[in-house]
Amino acid sequence: MQAAIANFLRERRRASGKTQVQVAEEAFDDARRQGYVSTLERGEALPDLPTLLKLSKVLNFSLTDIEYAVSSSSEKKVPA
Repeated sequence: MQAAIANFLRERRRASGKTQVQVAEEAFDDARRQGYVSTLERGEALPDLPTLLKLSKVLNFSLTDIEYAVSSSSEKKVPA
């Protein structure tokens, strides 16, 4: 699950054309939080709900989108 969330966030940021610094500025009003954005994208931490809500506004996704990405990732790992 953690890797799926990390991949989802990284893909959404790249698709938006924003840098990690831009996401940090827009989501947290602090460019120095770029390290945290990087940590999330590498799957080294899981974002809490308030963080996900901030990122969803900046990267234009819904919580349903991230839920779908996680469930799709889980389905791919289950042997047929």
